[in-house]
Amino acid sequence: MKNYNPVYYLLIVLLIMGGFASMAQNDYGIKILGLVAVAFSLLFMIQFIQHLLEKSKLFDLMELGSLLILSIILAMRVYYVRFAFVEIVFGVAGLLLIIAYFFKLLYSWKTLNTQNQVIAILVALFHGSIILYVVSMVTVPFIPQLAEPMGGTALVLLLAFVFTSI
Repeated sequence: MKNYNPVYYLLIVLLIMGGFASMAQNDYGIKILGLVAVAFSLLFMIQFIQHLLEKSKLFDLMELGSLLILSIILAMRVYYVRFAFVEIVFGVAGLLLIIAYFFKLLYSWKTLNTQNQVIAILVALFHGSIILYVVSMVTVPFIPQLAEPMGGTALVLLLAFVFTSI
C-alpha cells in the first residue's frame, strides 16, 4: 500500500485542483474530477487484485473492494451515468467500508491502548471521523436528515484529532 503513496498524493492534488477549477466554472474542472475518480478506481482495483492474490485479511479486501465500488460510482456520477439501484449498491459498499474501518478502529485500540493511551485516542478520533464521514456520505440518498449532523460530527472529530496531535 505504501508503494502507491506518491500516486495518492498526485491524485489528491489533482482532485483539489479539479474542484477549484469546477467551482470557478471552468469546463476542464469536471473533466479533471472524472479522470481522478477513474484513476482512483484503477488504483483500488490494482490493489484489490494484489491483496486477493496475496490472500490478505478479509477486512483489507472489504476496504479495497468498497473503495473500488464507491470510486466507480463517483466516477459515473461525474459523467452523469446512472444505473438502476445505484443508491443501494452505494449504500451497501459504504456499509461494508464502515464495518471494515470499525474493525480497524477496534484492532488499533486494542494494540495501542496498552502501549500509549494518547496515541490510541488520536487513532480512535481519526478512525471515528472517517467512519462518521462515510456514514454521512452513504445516508444522503436514504436519510438526508441524518447526513448533515454526521458530517458535522465527523468534522469535529477530525478537528479534535488535528488539535490534539499538535
